[in-house]
Amino acid sequence: MSSLENKKRQFLTASAGCALALLISSFQPGSMTSKWLPSELLHSIAHVVAYTVMGYFLAFYLRFERKFAKVRMTDWKLVLFTMTLCLAWGGLNEWVQLYQPGRVADWKDFALDALGAAIGLSAFFFKDKITRCR
Repeated sequence: MSSLENKKRQFLTASAGCALALLISSFQPGSMTSKWLPSELLHSIAHVVAYTVMGYFLAFYLRFERKFAKVRMTDWKLVLFTMTLCLAWGGLNEWVQLYQPGRVADWKDFALDALGAAIGLSAFFFKDKITRCR
């Protein structure tokens, strides 16, 4: 197996793990969530951290595909596509919570998801800029 295939496999495994974690957390009953995140501050931090990771890795994957699979995508398209996917996932996550006992859909959570995705994208481009300068 080539180094490129190995890197892609590792990335897809990590991405699947992140997606699974987000999916599982979306379908937890409210009583379970309050045990994991007993305070509102921890709840807010968890949203930002989860979507920071998601935004970073999604941008990484899209850049990887652009570079090696010859997908035509400018940096602006990468940003828009990443934010759209993160916001769609965050919106779906909040919508699903409308129908779960003990869970509440909240615009603040959606805004925190967007903030996290933006931080992840910023971190990705900051790291990319530093790496190019070396």
